[in-house]
Amino acid sequence: MDNTKLLNGFFDRLSPEIEIMIFDILPLPDLARFSETRTGNQIDVANYMVRRRDNIFKTFVDDIPLFIQLLKFTESIISGSNALNLIMPQSQQVVAHNIDVYTTEQYELVVVEYLKNQEGYTVADKISPKPKYDGSAIARIYKLENGEKKIDIIVTHWKCVIAPVLQFHSTIVMNYITADDIVCMYPKWTCNRKGFINPQLYMEDKTNLRTVEALMKYTKQGFRLCAEPFQLGVHNCSRSINCPHATRTTVDERMFHWNINNGTAVRTTMMDCWDMPIIVWSLGGHGCMTESNRRSLNHILVAA
Repeated sequence: MDNTKLLNGFFDRLSPEIEIMIFDILPLPDLARFSETRTGNQIDVANYMVRRRDNIFKTFVDDIPLFIQLLKFTESIISGSNALNLIMPQSQQVVAHNIDVYTTEQYELVVVEYLKNQEGYTVADKISPKPKYDGSAIARIYKLENGEKKIDIIVTHWKCVIAPVLQFHSTIVMNYITADDIVCMYPKWTCNRKGFINPQLYMEDKTNLRTVEALMKYTKQGFRLCAEPFQLGVHNCSRSINCPHATRTTVDERMFHWNINNGTAVRTTMMDCWDMPIIVWSLGGHGCMTESNRRSLNHILVAA
């Protein structure tokens, strides 16, 4: 039986405190399904997710509306642990000591200067990543500090700011927040606390101590990480979301998009390629169990 339908029958009789306790144990895709049961539930879930996002943002910036405008104007995104926290239940949040802002070279100075002049940050360091170990989509990283508050600005030379996200160590952190949406690229695995290790790490010899520490961080938080996709469930090779050889796009039906402004899950037909270039990718890796001789490389393409 669908638990969201069961819950809907008496939810409006519960106190606000009990409602929040229930919301806190549900991942965002489940909240999205529940919000579709009635208008009142949609409003409650929408307000709840706005509060959760703003609680994250206010840890790092004082003017949240202006910061959101910055994200929209520069087509920048938030990724890393903070994006994962909005996908996972509130009760299962991971610790985030900083916030990661991803932007393109076109807008890097706009983002840096805004955070310096409007939010009081200073540039503590500027790093040029090592191609051998860091994603090829990352051009440089600014490390900003304001007292105990820390923001990393990751700059990509790609046309689409999402490109570095697809080079992350695992599917667990392949999520991002825009000015309008919360997006999860592998919702089924992520919401079940499972993750597939990006084959790029071992096929292109990009594993280092920092990567191992990142993987261990999420393992200690209760996530199950696997390098073999069949360990995460049987799948239809090359066609299933659970196959690393499948070709995916940022507008396919396997993506989860939540529009935070109107509190609805965005359907693929509603996605507008003018908002952000479309990315096509495949994680690649060694052959699956039924295709032991197969091997394919990771690829990322900007389609529009």
